[in-house]
Amino acid sequence: MRRLAWALAVLLGVSIGGLPAGVALAAPAYPKPLPAQWWFDAWQVRELLWPRTQGEGVIVAVLDTGVQANLPDLRGVVLPGADVTGHGTDGRVDVDTEPDAVAGHGTAMASLIASQGAATGFVGVAPKARILPVTTHGGGAIGAFSKGIRWAVDHGAQVINISQAANSECVPEVQEAVGYAIEHDVIVVAGAGNVGDEENYASMPADCAGVVAVGAVGVAGDKFAPWSKTERQPYVAVGAAGVNTPGLLRDGVVHTGAGGTSSASALTSGVLALARSAYPDMPAREVVRRLIGSCLDVAPDGRDDQTGYGMIRPNRVLTGNVPDGGPNPVFAAYDSWKAEQAASASAAPAPVAEPARKSEERIILIVVVGVVALAGLLVLAVFAVVLRLRLRS
Repeated sequence: MRRLAWALAVLLGVSIGGLPAGVALAAPAYPKPLPAQWWFDAWQVRELLWPRTQGEGVIVAVLDTGVQANLPDLRGVVLPGADVTGHGTDGRVDVDTEPDAVAGHGTAMASLIASQGAATGFVGVAPKARILPVTTHGGGAIGAFSKGIRWAVDHGAQVINISQAANSECVPEVQEAVGYAIEHDVIVVAGAGNVGDEENYASMPADCAGVVAVGAVGVAGDKFAPWSKTERQPYVAVGAAGVNTPGLLRDGVVHTGAGGTSSASALTSGVLALARSAYPDMPAREVVRRLIGSCLDVAPDGRDDQTGYGMIRPNRVLTGNVPDGGPNPVFAAYDSWKAEQAASASAAPAPVAEPARKSEERIILIVVVGVVALAGLLVLAVFAVVLRLRLRS
């Protein structure tokens, strides 16, 4: 297993020589990852990434089923969050409704990002990042996603992970929320979807313009390969470890599962937390360009609809070994959507000044009523005078 992991690391183009100049190798303070956490060796997380950064100073919002914050592995990691679905929590309770044996989707995603390994040895890729939990599960996808994204942006998130999906193309309300995040320099990441071998329908919010949509990648022999169930869609930007990816569930136990694009999305969010920590002044747009521009093509040749531009290579994102001027389809799609909105707004006919017209009509009516009333008073006055004269006579 160790030999295979090293071979995969070489395939990704990482080596001890790739460590940034001036950065010394230091023994990480966190437990050695579990053997099942194969991406640690493939990405050389402890050897190359953690000496540079462990995610300190970065807040990652997890829009999901909530996060079980009282688990020893997540102690001190989970900030007070929000629940936009009416469960009455602050996001720090996992309300997953799956059977107990598999309950805890949001907790699992948070553990992939920032688990401390205190009780189980399961460690996240960015253990010094902080998790901002936003419960969106069970609240209606459109309203929950849009409210959750905006809340996370307003409360300091620099990366937003959404390992959930609705069977729908992106709707305006959610697209506008994604735009709100982008305009505030926040990166939104989402799983591409898990029914690529079945219906293969579009998944929201992954298909919203400006979202980093992530496909799942596994190991086939001594090579990386796309996960067969990743949805085949033109919006997929990158691939990440997402096959045979265990996670910490609500019961505090590490469960081994098949994985999926949810795990791939969470691990990508963790890597982006490392990048934002290493380059705190780098705009989100450039961080995403570096993520895409440093990918390893994992077949077929060139961009494909399951892994986008390929398997992410975190070491290259952090060390600057990324070609200038590479593609950034995520932000190109957002720029196109934004331009369309501006064009639609400018092309819309000028609204009819209906309120002003109605106001004029009210004024005329008031004047007419006033004149009639005054005339009536004059008639009454004349009648009174005449009557008085008659009485005197």
